[in-house]
Amino acid sequence: MSQNCEAAFEIGLSSILTTTGSTLNRAKVTGDLLSVFVAGAICLTFIKSFGSIGIGTLIAAYFIGKF
Repeated sequence: MSQNCEAAFEIGLSSILTTTGSTLNRAKVTGDLLSVFVAGAICLTFIKSFGSIGIGTLIAAYFIGKF
């Protein structure tokens, strides 16, 4: 099942990159930052704080996507 999910993700990512003309690094950074912001919004909604989401999480999301 895990392999099927990974294959679906790769196909979806490839389609997005082809359609938008974006680079893989930019897509990874955008996806990572979007995930962090969604997690932050969920935390603020339910526990009224960012919990363990801090500046390190944002920095890691940005720089990990670069490599």
